[in-house]
Amino acid sequence: DEVSVVSHGLASDAKRLHVRCEVTCPRLEGPAAVIEMLLLHVQQRPTPKSAPFPDPVARRLASWVAQTQRTTDEFGSRAIGLRRPGSA
Repeated sequence: DEVSVVSHGLASDAKRLHVRCEVTCPRLEGPAAVIEMLLLHVQQRPTPKSAPFPDPVARRLASWVAQTQRTTDEFGSRAIGLRRPGSA
């Protein structure tokens, strides 16, 4: 099957971008899959570490998020996380 992917920016801050992607297939009603990602900007040199987006990139991301944000979502997001060993 042929599929299409549409990405929506959910939020961004100085170092992170929260993105949602919907995979659709013409023969299916609604999305075939919904994917959410939290992306972290990492500077590679001199040593890898998280770092703020360069200003031009941060402005473009903020603009993209504002243009692609959805106001309603029938396939709503749920908080996810990894439990640390020993935590309840």
